[in-house]
Order: sequence, then C-alpha cells, then structure tokens
Amino acid sequence: KADTYTVDTKVSVAEPQDYSVLSYTKAVDTFDRTKRPVAGQAKAVSVPNFYTSKFKNGMKVIGTKSDEIPTVTLQLTIPGGHRLLANNTGKAGIASLTASLMNEDTENYTSEDFTSELDKLGSSIRIGSGTEDTYVTVQSLKKNLDKTLVLLEERLFRPKFAQDDFDRLKKQQLEGIANQSTQPTAIASSVYNKLLYGDNHIMAIPTSGTTESVTSITLDDVKQFYAANFTPTGSALVVVGDITEKEIIGKLVFGAEGGQISPEFYSVLFTMHATVMIFLVIIPVLAGAFGNYL
Repeated sequence: KADTYTVDTKVSVAEPQDYSVLSYTKAVDTFDRTKRPVAGQAKAVSVPNFYTSKFKNGMKVIGTKSDEIPTVTLQLTIPGGHRLLANNTGKAGIASLTASLMNEDTENYTSEDFTSELDKLGSSIRIGSGTEDTYVTVQSLKKNLDKTLVLLEERLFRPKFAQDDFDRLKKQQLEGIANQSTQPTAIASSVYNKLLYGDNHIMAIPTSGTTESVTSITLDDVKQFYAANFTPTGSALVVVGDITEKEIIGKLVFGAEGGQISPEFYSVLFTMHATVMIFLVIIPVLAGAFGNYL
C-alpha cells in the first residue's frame, strides 16, 4: 500500500493545567524522629515437629512431614567442595567441574535418557558444588519416589565421566571465567576476597577456579577427586514432604553403604583492617565499567 501518512508540522501547545481545585493535606503522626527506635520483643519461632536419625556409615538425617501436597524433597549435603583445594590451589575449580560432570552421562544412561526418565516421573535431580560442600537436590511425587531414588543411586554411584562431556564442560567453565573478568561486580568481589584472605588463599579464588587452574585439570583429576571426597561419612540429608520417618529410612538403602573418612577442612584465616579503606580498581579496557557501577 502507498504511504499516505502526512507529518503534522504544527507546533503542539499543551493546555494550561488547573490546580486550583487541589489541596495539600500534610501527613500527621506521633513518631518522634529525633530518637532511634528500640528493638521490639523477639517473637518465638514456631518449628514444626521433626525427626533425626543416623546411619551406621555416618550420614545424618533430619526431616519433617508435610502432607499439604503429595511431594517429597530431599537435600543431600556431602562434605567436599572448594575449600578442599586449600593445599592444592593449582586445581581450584575441580569441585565445580566434578559436580557438573555428575549431571551428565552415567554408566547405564545417557544424559538425555536420564532426563527423559525423570520427566516421565515428574521428578528432578540436580548436583552442584559450593565453597564447603557438594549438594544434591531431589524433588519427586510421593508415588514416584522409589523410582526416583533408583535414579539418584545411579547418578551418585555410577557417573560415567565421559571424555567428551569433560571437554565440553571444561570449555564452558573456562568461558564463564573469561566472562567474569569483564563484569565489574565479579572483579570487585575477587579483589575484596584477595584483600581479605591473601592472593594464594583458597577463599580468595572463585569456586569456578582460574583460567590457569581449570586448564590444568584432567579427567583423571576429576575421577580422583570424586573417589577421595564423595563419601556418606559426614554427609547430611534433609527430608521434607508427605512421608514419615519410617517410610523414608526404609527407602534409603544406599545410605547403608560404607563410607570413607570425611574429608578434612583447613582453617580459614583472614586479615582484619583497623580502619575503613577504599580500594580502586582501574581497568582501562573494560568498556562501560562505570556505567555498570552506576
């Protein structure tokens, strides 16, 4: 169609606004703003009834029954995370890489097949790593919990650690590290940790590691880290959902597996500054840095 639109070149003049019918009402209160408010009385926290248990291999269990919806959520915390590299910072980032690999192929399932089985059940299983531990989150309908736990056992005890998965995830982790070096907030956090703990302290290194440390990690390193640090000894399981203590304990057959000695954590020391200090990081090649801070 032909463009028949004609631009109106006339100057638009706003009509005068009449505020004469409006009135201002000043807010009135009895609050004395010259005095600092005092803390009120602490309210009692209502904690639901819960149970605790412990397996012979050292794994602790705490749970509570909630039957509002027919689901069960499990949170397994395994001692073994970033801090384990305190004496081997040259491999920093291996805890994160190991957890990522455990979300991939297992000995009996490809990653796609494993995900498909979970989808059929309406369940989810995710493994991640933090500063001090590796965590496993499981969500399932109560009626499908048995089948979901079978898949959980497969994921925990039979990861495949395939070379192609390792190469892909290692590349992704390195790309993520490179991206962080362009983010002002990530740079500020990194500098702060180095000032607090010291350049070579494990807590001054991001959990994803550095370009140098991740580049040096091999698939054998991952397998050794898994074998040495993934143990039920010292682990903790939290259970919340439509299930009783007797029911869930009877289902956690793999919790009876023998465990190794819990991995050792090293003391975390940091530097205390006597006065407030401001540190300025200047990165000329970082376009838009000040805009991001603003």
